[in-house]
Amino acid sequence: MAERSVCKHYQVGVVFYRGKKIIIGGYNGPPVGEPHCIEVGCAKEVDGKKLPAGGLIVAGGATQR
Repeated sequence: MAERSVCKHYQVGVVFYRGKKIIIGGYNGPPVGEPHCIEVGCAKEVDGKKLPAGGLIVAGGATQR
């Protein structure tokens, strides 16, 4: 499932099942109707450098966890 993700940094997928029956599956990406990072730039990068997982951009371009 994660192979379907279009994120170049974090490819994550999940499948929920009960018994032997798949209930639902999904993978990370932009919400429906929102622009893709290819169109607007990657939100996980600052000045071309990858942010740490869970990192936030704060004023001045600094990152914090």
